[in-house]
Amino acid sequence: MSVRGLADDRAVREAAVVIAGLLLATLAGTLVARYSAVWITVLLAPLLLLFVVARPLGGLILIMALLYFPLLPSIALGPWEGSVTAFPLVALGIHTLMQTKRPASGPLLVRWQWTLLIGLAVAFLLSTGASVSYSQSVRLLPNLVLYLLILFATMAIINTPQKLVTIAKAELILAAILSIWRVELRPLRLIFGLPSLGINGAVFAFHPAIALSLVVLLMPGSLFSWRWRWFAGATLFSLVAHGMQYQTRAGWLAWVVIVLVLFARLRGKRWMSFSVLIVALGVVLSVLYADIVMENWTNTRLAVQAFVEQRSEKTKQSGDDLRVQRFEAGWAMFLERPVLGWGPNQYHSQILLRKVAGDRNEGAGAFNSWLIYLVDFGIVGTVLVMVAFLLPLFIIWRALGAHRSNETVYLTFGFALGALALTVHLFFIDLPYSFAWIHAGLALTAARIAMSALQQDRASRAF
Repeated sequence: MSVRGLADDRAVREAAVVIAGLLLATLAGTLVARYSAVWITVLLAPLLLLFVVARPLGGLILIMALLYFPLLPSIALGPWEGSVTAFPLVALGIHTLMQTKRPASGPLLVRWQWTLLIGLAVAFLLSTGASVSYSQSVRLLPNLVLYLLILFATMAIINTPQKLVTIAKAELILAAILSIWRVELRPLRLIFGLPSLGINGAVFAFHPAIALSLVVLLMPGSLFSWRWRWFAGATLFSLVAHGMQYQTRAGWLAWVVIVLVLFARLRGKRWMSFSVLIVALGVVLSVLYADIVMENWTNTRLAVQAFVEQRSEKTKQSGDDLRVQRFEAGWAMFLERPVLGWGPNQYHSQILLRKVAGDRNEGAGAFNSWLIYLVDFGIVGTVLVMVAFLLPLFIIWRALGAHRSNETVYLTFGFALGALALTVHLFFIDLPYSFAWIHAGLALTAARIAMSALQQDRASRAF
């Protein structure tokens, strides 16, 4: 069979997988709408568990889909509550760890990945042991173990450039569907009884796909066909346009950071191509959403001024005054226990004991996940968590500088940029314990693949 024929067959299989996933999602939504949602979760969890053990990469993609679209309710087991993905993640991690035959691409993890995982585990245990409320912190301990399993399973399963390409395509598809979920797919959602999902959480999930879309459009080589490049361009526009409509200022800032980093790293023709792309996209968005941008710029300027002057009453937009006060209260908590923190899951309980004027919602968070990490885990745990998100950028930055023509390294840069954008957005959103960890795992495995590609290039040159 010709190369073109193989490519066409692969495109057909990829389209079939997407269609099957959409049908499965609508079927699950129909079942949830008609029957008890908890029972649907209980029935689907074992099936998902078996699938991830039989097909680890496909299972990981399916877990990503369920994290992107949290349509099913959680399962409560005593004081602990977990999602439908909890048990398959545990099975996936244990199954990967118990492999007696190592893959041909090398060990499950390299030394620096093991060091990071062990460091995070120790930091979590130390903060739990030093908690001011041991019972509350222990309740969150299973979730912390799940995050470690996410990192481990992701880094161990995706060990080749081909698998990284598959994950990138899956992420673009999931984000494209998520971008039209609230508005364009609303008629279908109503028919099948599916929820609209939250705006902040949706835009937060946009960032990895935006970074990947930009890199796919700019990268050399043939890892992505022209069809996939067109799809990446359409996905990029859809994500940015919907993000502008949703008026998520933190998301906009994350995109600005992605653009600035790309401008700093790209060279030559790609720098020029990226400049043309950004200017064209900026002109279109400024025409379509000029009023939205100006209104949010004014609100942001007032919020920053209120934060600097510590005068929350000077804010204009609802919620900005509470953000300022919650930050001040949380920072005071961190200064009281700066090393190991108050313990996992302690910010939300302890902040209620502090006097925060005008606190209209007892369940509101810090609007800053890194502040919550500082309060819960102190400097030790927070630094290690931030390393998990940012270390890939530093590793791949160097690899890309040494080998700008390597298409695999370019692709890994997209995953690192996605983790960077999530890091920025976490400064303005209350999602410290979320699916962001799977994107940290993707960036970490991308860093390992970039280092491997760099070593192969050096070996081939020496030969």
